[in-house]
Amino acid sequence: MNASLIFVGPNRRVTPLEVESSRAGFKPIQVSAFDFDDPYTAGKIKLFLEDTDQALFRFIYPFYDINYRRQVSSLVKSGEDMSTASFKIFEEMIRGWQEFIGSLGMKTVEVNPLETMLQQRNKSFQYETMGPEGLIPPTIHLTSETPIERIEDMLRNTPGVVYKPVSGSQSKGIFIVRQGPDGYSVMSDIKGDRPVNQVGDLSDLTRKLHHEGYVAQELIDYADLFGGNDYDLRVHVLDGEVIGTAAFVYNRHTGEEEVHSIDAKAQEDPRLQATMEEARRMSLRAAELFGLYDTGVDLMVSTDYKPLITEVNCFPGWYMLQVNPDLDIAQKEVELYQRLLK
Repeated sequence: MNASLIFVGPNRRVTPLEVESSRAGFKPIQVSAFDFDDPYTAGKIKLFLEDTDQALFRFIYPFYDINYRRQVSSLVKSGEDMSTASFKIFEEMIRGWQEFIGSLGMKTVEVNPLETMLQQRNKSFQYETMGPEGLIPPTIHLTSETPIERIEDMLRNTPGVVYKPVSGSQSKGIFIVRQGPDGYSVMSDIKGDRPVNQVGDLSDLTRKLHHEGYVAQELIDYADLFGGNDYDLRVHVLDGEVIGTAAFVYNRHTGEEEVHSIDAKAQEDPRLQATMEEARRMSLRAAELFGLYDTGVDLMVSTDYKPLITEVNCFPGWYMLQVNPDLDIAQKEVELYQRLLK
């Protein structure tokens, strides 16, 4: 196969992917997130591609790239909030690579479409796509026309409301609001255990967050699956197939994140087993909706054991290996590359 593989972004996963892809006859190279913007490195990439007739681009979590971080940091120092700065730099990176790839004059393939990756960074797009399918908790995109009564109705009938930034990540910028006897209690993080203040009504908060780009989502109480510890489930979908599942457990005693086998736990609980079967179905549907070949779908489980999607990731980590040591993800990825280039 006369094809090159361009891995964009630093990640230790590149090493096994480079080895496996070389065995399969590919010509791999790793580049930085902003190499398209430097005449010297862009020229080197084009020279590397000269003796191949097709190229596949694989983006691997560019947010750890030092140049990416520097540009985000520069925007933050100039007054931008972290979420907005990160989205702006990500969009600049995606648009730059789109232009660079379009200039190559050869057959190119992206493992996950660049335009979809850009859309995925906007959670509002995710919610609007998955909401009609019933894959996520009820969600309201805040606009200048959003009646505050809609938020108050949601609060009366649920444990609380989560305000999430549409371009946020890693649980930053999230507020949880619960109704109490003296008004509304506003919490400053995803766990909802650091009170910010008590407010009599939500008008000012909602108006402020609307201008910053937020959604309001129904707060769902989690089923207690790990001894009172918070957790998220991850389903890894690769080319229309679930290749692994895991649970991220946040140990409240040690403060550390642990990776557990949710499938092993489900074997002891028929009810949880049925939940995981539904979680797999929902994850496959989400990947199909967004046109993603490689994605990690994060889910929670409600107290009535109903799975709901919290996020769809374009850059899934290889956490499955910690609970599925025999799973050869690198080989499965390279097999996907071969199918995409046929």
